[in-house]
Amino acid sequence: MHIKQLRWLSLSFVVLGATYILGGCTSTPTVIERITNAQTIAKRSGFQSSLITTPHFDLVVFRKSIPQLSDRLVVYIEGDGLAWKTATLPSNNPTPINPLALSLAVQDDRPAVAYLARPCQYVDLPSRGCSEKEWTNARFSPVVITSMSGVIDILKKESGAKELVLIGFSGGGTIALLIASQRQDVAGIVTIAGNLDTETWISLYGLEPLTGSLNPASVATQLSSMPQVHFIGSKDEVISKTVTESYLHKMGSPNQTKIIELPNYGHVCCWSDSWKELLKKANQANSN
Repeated sequence: MHIKQLRWLSLSFVVLGATYILGGCTSTPTVIERITNAQTIAKRSGFQSSLITTPHFDLVVFRKSIPQLSDRLVVYIEGDGLAWKTATLPSNNPTPINPLALSLAVQDDRPAVAYLARPCQYVDLPSRGCSEKEWTNARFSPVVITSMSGVIDILKKESGAKELVLIGFSGGGTIALLIASQRQDVAGIVTIAGNLDTETWISLYGLEPLTGSLNPASVATQLSSMPQVHFIGSKDEVISKTVTESYLHKMGSPNQTKIIELPNYGHVCCWSDSWKELLKKANQANSN
């Protein structure tokens, strides 16, 4: 793997596309506009982008412009982004309209913080390893998990960290759990509106199976001794509380998992607005 400074030369529908329209826009922003939006969010907080080449994908990361060494690296993992144009038609580029995990990462004051995009986000397509299946049915595949974990290895080495905290939004929470199940250096996990049991989610909403993807609920018992905080919104119509409860049930007990439900919060609203306060709750819960 190697890292390049990323130059922006040319550069899930149900939630993010609808949110954008409800905000007063009638069309989906272009890929360039979505990338520019992420850059603006990052630069305001002193984050810069780079491209890390793995054997399968070119993955985009945002990190603090002035690197700081720390024993603990915090990695935020983005959600599925604009995976679908409609309920049945995949997007031609999954770069998120609203990079929620990035908006959370830039609020984290800890010394070593990185934001990790999902495969095929923030890059020109076609790109190595990218096809529709990487942001639809195979978005949680073993290749995706291995590639993202490999990037985390690089970030960890550069920060001098000995351990990790993984924080994932929506499908990023799925990724966080699957990565943690394959590593020995994860000190804690935090998910926000996370899809913690993909099979239950599919069954609950009558969706097509995620062929080629892994299900974090299948490794729940393996993660039972790891401190975890899972935030859920009582008004989340995309990933309901039932999905989180199913994951917890499959984990069994005893475990170190805490569920924090926020009234009036949905899948996207209002995590970014109150993240500093919620992060304190998560850190407190994981340290108990």
